[in-house]
Amino acid sequence: MRFLWPSFSILSLALIVGGSPLLAQSGASGAEGEQFSSNAAANSMMNTAEDLFAQGKLNDARALYEKALELDPRLYYAAVYTGDVFTQQGHFAQAETWYRKAVAIDPDRETAYRYSATPLMRQGKTREARDRYVEAYVTEPYNVFAIAGLKQWGKATNTLLSHPDIETPEVLYFDSVGIAKIDTDPELLNSIEDGSFAWAAYGAIRSKWNKEAFTRTFPDEKEYRHSLPEEAEALRAVLTVATTDRRVKSLSPSLAKLKKLDREGLLEAYILIGIPDDGIAMDFPEYLHRNRDLLREYVIRYVLTGGGNESSLTVGPAGSR
Repeated sequence: MRFLWPSFSILSLALIVGGSPLLAQSGASGAEGEQFSSNAAANSMMNTAEDLFAQGKLNDARALYEKALELDPRLYYAAVYTGDVFTQQGHFAQAETWYRKAVAIDPDRETAYRYSATPLMRQGKTREARDRYVEAYVTEPYNVFAIAGLKQWGKATNTLLSHPDIETPEVLYFDSVGIAKIDTDPELLNSIEDGSFAWAAYGAIRSKWNKEAFTRTFPDEKEYRHSLPEEAEALRAVLTVATTDRRVKSLSPSLAKLKKLDREGLLEAYILIGIPDDGIAMDFPEYLHRNRDLLREYVIRYVLTGGGNESSLTVGPAGSR
């Protein structure tokens, strides 16, 4: 079973998100006196507001957050933190207004979605909160806070969260002529009736991309990396071989799940969220902009159902919706 924590390096994640490895982990961009805004006055107000918030002077902090946003209308965290003040004070309708303002400023950050789930959870609206945690996770699936938020919802509602349990091979290395050496069990490649022999096609496609397809597809990148289109083509090649060979009686569980994902149009979403590595993750931002709905559908249909087992999506505690 594949759970939600990413397996690739935080350092590489920083290159995707921008900034330091610490920022990649936290998803924040202005804490600890760092730069909130290029507008000096707005930035100063934000840092002062943060100090006031820490002292429990919520109204004073909120006033400065709002003034900072007036000076810099793109100041995402000013809107988020204004919403947070209202949340702390129990003014949930006002909080929602400000979280929506933050999303409008930058829909590609997870924080406002995640923060907006808190007042919903406090009101027992777990279904609505679920949608916010899902949106945070869909927006930044490699962010530890987005992951933690969704896991928190799962724990509160007794819902098992995981990706589909699919065994895929790993390229151990490329030899001197660019041929992929994969870790597939040799006996598995001799298994005909369940289609497992088709995994040989996976290595062939990965070799092609390493030797020439990557350069053709990404002419502006100087060095080869594992990419989303490469992994998708490799997996589809396996499915094509397995599903067109008349000797195959019944697909293995892993191949059957991959076939279902592909049929539903969710194979790329699974690759990006379920089995990413450093290279594949670099293709996430563009895919998010074009296919947010498919990423969301994958999370709801698979992650929230224990990897695709709909019966595992349990009803929340009493009072939930």
